[in-house]
Formats: sequence, structure tokens, C-alpha cells
Amino acid sequence: MLQSIQKDGNLVFQFSAHLDSMECSRIEEEVAQMTRTASQPVVFDLTGVDFVASAFLRLCIMVQRNAGGNPLTLVNVGPPIKKVFKISGLDTLLVLR
Repeated sequence: MLQSIQKDGNLVFQFSAHLDSMECSRIEEEVAQMTRTASQPVVFDLTGVDFVASAFLRLCIMVQRNAGGNPLTLVNVGPPIKKVFKISGLDTLLVLR
């Protein structure tokens, strides 16, 4: 499930539970379209997310490229998910909180 809201000058995407390849494929175009036209920083809220597939990492890279100089920020990132970003080296490209 995906929700997007405007909050504190950011475009915030709220994800839930399991971000497997199928779910990421389902939301990829919507997220891409919204981030291409966004003029504000993009935030991914991962509250409650317990799994991310490599497709989600690809989605993060795509959004970072679309961000127009604003870093993609991921908030409420649990330790197992942080470990995935660290192993992939994306922790140096994205802001993880």
C-alpha cells in the first residue's frame, strides 16, 4: 500500500509492510510520475516496513535521480532495512534516519 502526502514542505510517501518485487512493480510508475514533477524534497516513510526487495532499492535510485538535487530521505528505517542499504552501499547516496 502506498500513500503520499504533503508534510512540512516535503512530498512524503508512506509505505507499509512488505516491499517485494511485485509491490514495487505495482507502485513504480506512480512514484516516478509524482517525483518527476515534484518541486519539493521527497521523503520515504518506512514505518512498519519489514522487508525490501532489490526492486525497492532500484526505486530509491530512480527517485534520487529525479529529485533535482534534493536528496531522497528515508525515515523510520529499522535496523534490518538499514543493513540492506549499508550492504548495497546506498547509505552513502541517500539520507537514512
